[in-house]
Amino acid sequence: MTQLYITVTIDPLEYQRLDTLIQQFMHIGMQVGDFQTATGTITGTIDQDRLDDLRGIKGVLSVTNEASQPGRSFDSSIKHTRQTVPPLHHQEQASQVTLDQIAEQPVCVTVSVAEECLSHYDQVVAQCEEVGMQVEQRLDILGLITGLINTVYIVDLKHIEGVAAVELVHDYQIAPPDSDVQ
Repeated sequence: MTQLYITVTIDPLEYQRLDTLIQQFMHIGMQVGDFQTATGTITGTIDQDRLDDLRGIKGVLSVTNEASQPGRSFDSSIKHTRQTVPPLHHQEQASQVTLDQIAEQPVCVTVSVAEECLSHYDQVVAQCEEVGMQVEQRLDILGLITGLINTVYIVDLKHIEGVAAVELVHDYQIAPPDSDVQ
């Protein structure tokens, strides 16, 4: 069987289930390495024939075979994996540390208020603030609220009466017109 060094990108709305996701990864044979909160990625190794199983897990946005990246060969990626991505022997303890680190990472979200609850918009905003959202912008007419919240509290936003959806705000950057990359 061919072992691949991979990077798994996790849906930030699923961070509160990170320990469960790691257990699922390990159950299908992935040797789990580090979690990077800045990128929402987990590195590790897995048998090539288990990639489809990994991609099918709820909360996995993408799986990248790092050996297929330019400038990396398969053999060097496996050597790198063995040196820097040890399997988690104390998964519960490692997951708890990771969850604590994740809890400290605020993300920008947009909360959509259900149309039938727009008359209670101010109450929905107040409840969002009560669960820890730092409201930055109120778009009353559109029924939207944007702001920052620690990742572990996103699930609490979803349970507020009148909240139709919670979505992450993604930043996009375009190179300046005079740069070489276009």
